[in-house]
Amino acid sequence: MEQKGRETSMTVGKILRTWVGDHGYDGLYEPRIECGCRLKDLMPCDGAQESCKPGYLMMGQDDVWMIGPDRGTSEQLRKINADDQELERLRVERGGH
Repeated sequence: MEQKGRETSMTVGKILRTWVGDHGYDGLYEPRIECGCRLKDLMPCDGAQESCKPGYLMMGQDDVWMIGPDRGTSEQLRKINADDQELERLRVERGGH
């Protein structure tokens, strides 16, 4: 039902980001291909595909973070967070925003 005169700032991205976070997930992943995005950078592509699923942060091959169906171990999550902090430090050091 259309409500005339009421504009909302809610978007599909905001709705999805809220739902994923509120349900304890760390992001989205596409199970058929190596594709995943974290909650803090949700849908950097043109948008989630219908086959994307909510998932958890975990360590993938080559010690790189990924989003998948299983939550990473505490040790993996500590390493991912340490890597995030180092990347942020380098970004700030280089004058990034």
